[in-house]
Amino acid sequence: MRWTDLQPFGWDERFEAAFDDVAEQGAVPVRAVVQTRLGYFVVTGQGEPQRARLSGPLKRAKGADRPAVGDWMAVVQKPREDRLAVRALVPRRSVFLRKVAGAVTREQVVAANVDYVFLVSGLDHDFSPRRIERYVTLAWDSGAQPVLLLNKVDLCDDPERCVAEASAAAPGVEVHTLSAAKGEGLDVIHGYLGPGVTGAFLG
Repeated sequence: MRWTDLQPFGWDERFEAAFDDVAEQGAVPVRAVVQTRLGYFVVTGQGEPQRARLSGPLKRAKGADRPAVGDWMAVVQKPREDRLAVRALVPRRSVFLRKVAGAVTREQVVAANVDYVFLVSGLDHDFSPRRIERYVTLAWDSGAQPVLLLNKVDLCDDPERCVAEASAAAPGVEVHTLSAAKGEGLDVIHGYLGPGVTGAFLG
């Protein structure tokens, strides 16, 4: 495997250095793109996603220590098995967490290593600057860069006022208006994304 094969999925020199610190000899890096009850589907830079499951100490990992979608992991191919074995988790750059209720409240990873978080808020009866403020705080706390998308601009009587209120609730965050239904303003999203960049939508 060439390291450049993984660059379109976000791999770079910093992840490579972090991988070298945690991976055992013979392990290769992969990124989790789907999480199921039985394991993961991961991209290797070589063909279609492959199946993987936790092994070793990671089998007992809980909460935020357990891999999630977006994580980079070190895997090995075990003889006579059709799944890759996940042996180590590469340190994350950003992580979205949520509280899981139970006898003991714990944190669960929703997604990891996201570069941009697109916070979507409708400019209709559901518009709420206070909710935008909460989303922005969540995005900053994750380590990702928030971008505010004000959707349904075609249904708004005073978009300039809404943009001003949203900007006040999200200082330092780029604010864009669009109409997904009419396909207007969607090009702005492509300006943030490209090979190796990971985006997520919240809202």
